[in-house]
Amino acid sequence: MSTLYELGQDFNKLNILLDEGDIDQATFDDTLESISLDLGDKLVGCQIIRQRLLDEAESINNEVERLKARAKSRTKNAEDLKQRMLQSIELSNLDRVKTDLWDFTPKNTPPAVKVTNELLLLKKYYIKQQPKLSITAIKEDLKAGKLVKGAELTTSRTLMIK
Repeated sequence: MSTLYELGQDFNKLNILLDEGDIDQATFDDTLESISLDLGDKLVGCQIIRQRLLDEAESINNEVERLKARAKSRTKNAEDLKQRMLQSIELSNLDRVKTDLWDFTPKNTPPAVKVTNELLLLKKYYIKQQPKLSITAIKEDLKAGKLVKGAELTTSRTLMIK
C-alpha cells in the first residue's frame, strides 16, 4: 500500500505532465494506471487536478481582461495627449514645431462620413450580407419531429461532477 506522500507524488507527476502542455492519451493512461488506488480515489485525484486547471484558466482569463482594459486605457490616454498637443500648437498659432527628436505639424484629415440618421439613408448604401443559420430554429424543428435536410440532432456523453 502506498503512503499518502507517494500518492501525492504520483498525482503530482500527472499534474506536471498536464502543465507541460498537451498530453497524449497513452501517457495519461500509463501515468494514471501506475497510481495504485481504486477507481473512486483516482477520480477524486483527477478531479482535484481538473479543478486546479479550471481555476488557473479562469485566473488567466481574468488577467487577460484586466490587461485588455489597461491597454485600452493607455491607448485612450495616448490619444487624449495627442489631442492636447494639437490644441497647444493651434493655440500658439504655429504651423509647425520642430525639435531635435520630432517635427509636429497639424494637418487636416481626409473627409470621413458621419451618419447622423441611419433611417434617412437609401437602401443602396446598405451592404448585402450572406444569410445566417438559426441553429435554435433548426433544433426546435428537429425536436418537434420535423425533417430538416442537412441537419440532425446529436447527443454525446459527458461526466457530471457534483
